[in-house]
Amino acid sequence: MKTVNRIFFRSLMLQATWNYEIMQGLGYLFSFYPHLEEVYKDEKELAAACLRHLNYFNTHPYMVSFVLGENARLENPDDAPISSSSDISTRFKLQMGGPLAALGDKLFWSTWRPICGLIAVLGIFLQLEPGWIVPLFFIIMYNVPVIYFRYRGLKSSYTGRSELLDIIERVNSSLFLRYLPAAGLLAIALCHIVVFLLFGMFSGVRLLVATLVVVGLRNRCKVSSTSLLYIVALITFIGSMILR
Repeated sequence: MKTVNRIFFRSLMLQATWNYEIMQGLGYLFSFYPHLEEVYKDEKELAAACLRHLNYFNTHPYMVSFVLGENARLENPDDAPISSSSDISTRFKLQMGGPLAALGDKLFWSTWRPICGLIAVLGIFLQLEPGWIVPLFFIIMYNVPVIYFRYRGLKSSYTGRSELLDIIERVNSSLFLRYLPAAGLLAIALCHIVVFLLFGMFSGVRLLVATLVVVGLRNRCKVSSTSLLYIVALITFIGSMILR
C-alpha cells in the first residue's frame, strides 16, 4: 500500500514536465519510479529500467492510474525474464495510452466538467452568499470524484483485482456515463427556470437565445468543450452585469 500511495501522489504531477518531445514521458517515469525502485534492487538494473521508461507517452491525466497499475504488474522480473517483462511493459504502456485518452476525454472533458460548470452557473443565478461559495463548490464537486476515480483505478489495477479491459468496458457502458449528458441538459433547464422565476420571461428568453448560440457553436463549428465552458462563463458574467 505504501508503494501505491507514493505512485498515486506522484501521478498528480504527471504533466508538470510535459514537453513536445516525449510529452508525459518524464512525468510517467517520475510516477512509476517507486515501483521500479521496489522491483530492481541492483542500481544498474534500476538505471536501465528508468531509461527504458523515459520515452514517449501520452494519455488522459486522469486515466494514467490504470496504466501505472497494470504496468506495475507486468514489470515483474520474478514472473518472467527481465528482458521479456520489460518489453511487454513498454509495449503495453504505449498501446493503452490512446484508448484511455479517448475514454478520459469523453468522461471528464466532454461530460463531467461542463456539467459541474453548469451547476456552478446555476449557483451564480441563485446569488448564493458569500460569493466565494460557488467556485469552492465547483472545485469540490469536480475534483472529489476525479481523485477517487484515480486512486481507485490505481489500487484495483495494481493489486490485480480488476483487469484493465474489463474496467474500460464497465466505465464505457455504465449508466453513469450514459446519463451524464441528460444531467447536463437538466442543469441547463434549471438555469433557464431560475432566470425565468427571478428575472421574468424576457430575461429567460435572452438566456435561452444565448444558450442556443453556444450549442450551435459547439455542434456547427466544432468548438472544444473547454472553449465552450469559457464561452458560457463569459455569457454568464455579461448576463449578470446586464441583469443587475
